[in-house]
Amino acid sequence: MNHLSRNRFFAVFLGILGFLPLTVYAINTTPGTYSATAFNETANVNATARDAQAGEVLQIHLLYNNTSGYQQTPTLQADLQDLLYLADIIDLGGASLSGALLTFPSTTVGNGASIDRSFRVQVKAISPTTVDRMINIPFGTGVDIRVQPGGVVKGTYVSPSTGPKENLALAFVLAGLVTLLWSAKHLPIQPRAPRA
Repeated sequence: MNHLSRNRFFAVFLGILGFLPLTVYAINTTPGTYSATAFNETANVNATARDAQAGEVLQIHLLYNNTSGYQQTPTLQADLQDLLYLADIIDLGGASLSGALLTFPSTTVGNGASIDRSFRVQVKAISPTTVDRMINIPFGTGVDIRVQPGGVVKGTYVSPSTGPKENLALAFVLAGLVTLLWSAKHLPIQPRAPRA
């Protein structure tokens, strides 16, 4: 079982168990060949040649070659559930994104001709404890991009509210709990009369 089918198996298995949202797309059914490539713009290398690092920009190309013998009008679509876990899309390249499904507008392609559509992503900083460190783009032959853990996590830390209102609310909850426990221990329990 290769990496792509193994990931799909576990995603479907966990989806059936209810741990992950299960989304199955019937995509790219137009006759022809489909393939994907990836280029690391930041490092100026093929993205599969080295591990991508946090903050690097990757350009993903989705290619369709019409080998059907007839004119075709494919709609290029890619399921990006795996990619969105490790990268943020920064340029859709004219596509639309619905959930994790990236869709490029339909284009008429003559026999023997091909089209190339691309979008750009920025790699997220991931923890060294992250188990899945592979961006998989399951489009045609697919492409796998390894991600190096580490980097600076960008964002703003928002601490929980701990002002006077929150402290007062906590005091009321604790007072109610103490009163309930005290009354359960010290108040006499009235015996019930037997039912007739």
